[in-house]
Amino acid sequence: MTELSIIMPTWNCMENKRNSLELVLFSIERQHISKECIEIVFVDNGSTDNTLSFLKKWIDSNRPRYGNLQLCMNPGELNRSKTRNIGVHAATGRKLLFMDDDTILTDEDTLKVLLNEFYAKNSFFCGASRYWTLVEWEYNLIRQLILNHSPIDEWAFLPKGISRLTGNRDLQEFTFIGNFGGLMKDDFLKAGGFDAERFPARQEDVELMYRLLLKQFSFKLLFEKVKVVHLTHPMTGDRSGERQHWFKEFRKKEQEEGYYFCINHLFGVIEDYGNYQPVLKKIQH
Repeated sequence: MTELSIIMPTWNCMENKRNSLELVLFSIERQHISKECIEIVFVDNGSTDNTLSFLKKWIDSNRPRYGNLQLCMNPGELNRSKTRNIGVHAATGRKLLFMDDDTILTDEDTLKVLLNEFYAKNSFFCGASRYWTLVEWEYNLIRQLILNHSPIDEWAFLPKGISRLTGNRDLQEFTFIGNFGGLMKDDFLKAGGFDAERFPARQEDVELMYRLLLKQFSFKLLFEKVKVVHLTHPMTGDRSGERQHWFKEFRKKEQEEGYYFCINHLFGVIEDYGNYQPVLKKIQH
């Protein structure tokens, strides 16, 4: 019976991310856990490269070993929130793990640790140590490093930096709930899922975490127990305006709810609070 559903959105990852999806699935294959209890729900957001053909072939080859494998489609515009929600509604497992198509599991006991220690009713988790590769990473080299159990520090780095604007850490050394985090499926549905209308592309992770905390969910931080590696890919164009837009939109939501989320928009620091626990602070008018 399927216990864990991994929700994995994807879009042109074979072309834009140099076959990152193959390496992600390779890292899942090496997990020390029965694949019969795992379901992977792929949700394609309109790929035009060979991502779909690769996935269909991979699913056909691996279906007998897994509890379930699904390929869903988001026929509309690119919308990260909607894509993940589609995956959840198709999922058959009681436990959800959101995972990006460029996130590598380096420890072969990662899924076992998550299942044994982090799932609980009215609780959610994220904040794994998020290592980054150089932009110029090579497929064959990364695959060999995974095979050889090479230490992460030899081929990726954990970014830590201070924003000159705010004085806070501003680099993505933690995972958010969307790129690597999870909770029980029933809790996700009761919370309303990702907000695909107001936050279709950015701040959707922070907004969901904020909403779960408003509903008195407990939070479990993965940082000391789980490490993942993000296969870095080039960013094109100036996206600072886009980021600023969604950051301001989230700030508007905080004003509407009356609580400030004590976490910066890149999960680089949780302001003035110990143990990296995100908390809500009532806004004083």
